[in-house]
Amino acid sequence: IEKGKSGDRFILAPVMKLISRDTVSVNPVEVKVKLSVILSVGDGLEGTRFATTTIQLEGKGSNEAKAYVEALRLLTPDNKEVTDMLSKGKAKIKEYYTKNCASVIKNAQELSEKEQYEMAILKLISIPDSCKDCAAKCMVAVEPVYPKYLNQQCVQRLASAKKISTGG
Repeated sequence: IEKGKSGDRFILAPVMKLISRDTVSVNPVEVKVKLSVILSVGDGLEGTRFATTTIQLEGKGSNEAKAYVEALRLLTPDNKEVTDMLSKGKAKIKEYYTKNCASVIKNAQELSEKEQYEMAILKLISIPDSCKDCAAKCMVAVEPVYPKYLNQQCVQRLASAKKISTGG
């Protein structure tokens, strides 16, 4: 997992590799593909991988695109390897918020002090529901930020309205 941009905290990253591609000379021609799909859950900002799984898929079709589609249709959310990997990733995400809840709130407060209210609110309300304690603390922390955000929006819209009404 590579480091990402702000907002990419937790990601599901797929990597697909073609293992083999065969053309069978039957009438009509048939293309067979074997793929290796690596799925990883991780922290997109830190570049830390929490859980990963590799799944082998095979598909066939009248052309290469159809063979890929058939193979990828076998990758379903109820696949045991996928659900196990997601469970491990979810546990690591909960662990992250358990350890870092105070710093998430502090970061949001710093954004609020810089009048970046929308970003501060986003950080505070994007805690997963499964992290109940941290989510509750963040909901309390968002209470003083939201009125400031509303006031900021009112000032901006009033300025826009005045500009329109004066023809400026």
